[in-house]
Amino acid sequence: MSLWAGQGRATALREAMRAFRKLRPHPHFWAPFIVVGRDTPLRALGPHP
Repeated sequence: MSLWAGQGRATALREAMRAFRKLRPHPHFWAPFIVVGRDTPLRALGPHP
């Protein structure tokens, strides 16, 4: 799933971090990303890829 598929922001970030950690296991690359604000899914304002 992803943000465009209606997944919550924190869940999408957690899944992206898990996938990225397989490529770059050192926390330097993935640890600085946090969710700030609401954990609601994004709404598309127009077409998206």
